[in-house]
Amino acid sequence: MANLRKYTTSEALNINTALGWKELGAIGSIGTGATVNTVLSVNAHTVLLYPTTVALYVSFRVDNTDTSTAAASIVIPAEITTSLTVPRALGGTISLCLQSTSGSSKVCNVVEA
Repeated sequence: MANLRKYTTSEALNINTALGWKELGAIGSIGTGATVNTVLSVNAHTVLLYPTTVALYVSFRVDNTDTSTAAASIVIPAEITTSLTVPRALGGTISLCLQSTSGSSKVCNVVEA
């Protein structure tokens, strides 16, 4: 019988170390009324988000002038690191759109791979 395994379990679990993480840093002034759009690199396929104090509405857009709405977004809880796959099937230049769920401006740390 053929050996169909390409990687050992430990190799498969450590594949993220070779992804080439790029820290985009803290994105601030994320308010309820305005959406903060961050253009992701062409090679980005994963985004790590860490909202510091409140939950955020998160969505991806092809045109970075699009606005994020609560109805078209997912909610990322505060103080929890969340990994999202970048939807490359949208085509074009992908933007990460962030909007606060509360009234005051907030900060979110972002890393892409």
